[in-house]
Amino acid sequence: MLCLHDSIRHDDPAMQRLLRAVEDAPSLTAMILAAWQVARVLTVHLVEAVLAERAHRPLAWPRCPQYGGGLRSKGLATRQVMSLCGPLQWRRRVGRCPHGCAIPQVAPVDETLGLQPQQRTSGALQQLGCALAVFVPCATAARLLGWYHGRTVSPQAVWGWRQAAGHRAMETLQERVPALAQGDLPAPEALAADLAAVPLVLGADGVMVPFRLTGGQPTGKTRRWSGSVLAPAGCGGCRRSA
Repeated sequence: MLCLHDSIRHDDPAMQRLLRAVEDAPSLTAMILAAWQVARVLTVHLVEAVLAERAHRPLAWPRCPQYGGGLRSKGLATRQVMSLCGPLQWRRRVGRCPHGCAIPQVAPVDETLGLQPQQRTSGALQQLGCALAVFVPCATAARLLGWYHGRTVSPQAVWGWRQAAGHRAMETLQERVPALAQGDLPAPEALAADLAAVPLVLGADGVMVPFRLTGGQPTGKTRRWSGSVLAPAGCGGCRRSA
């Protein structure tokens, strides 16, 4: 069973400094930010402990595509990936062909984790960077991302993540277009039960929408709501403002 005591010592000076920063925080904002640093370090230790445990599990080595024989373990090699909570580093077993053919070394654990051979950043970090870059410039998205995970991110990296995501989306689209032309429609997304029971939903963002104070009454005073509003039809005889 995984235990944090196996990877985090209570007398670790680095951890004690982080905990002391939480205790000495002068304001609630400073306290939350200091506690977030502790949470990031704990997350990194937890994930690295799980990766270290998986590295010692029995492996079924794939076969060499050239000779057909099974690959042979060459020992443990270090892998480092930048994640949402900071850099992750662990060791896992790698293998090569015993005949010395030109294929690169293989790390079955990396393939199980969905990691590419030269990938330096986690998929979750790239997804968050792409989501931020949809609404703000890449330089601003990189600054916000750096505040989140505590490391510097370059705008060029965010731009490259966006380009790669766009290429993958276009490849997926090109694969699905022929099936769509033949009448193979995609499956509709599931709708939550509370939303499925609403016949009509009105969304208002940045506009003024009047609502009746008394439900079910077509007349009477109205109260205007601004900002983001989500209300079912018939919630009080709502009408669009002129």
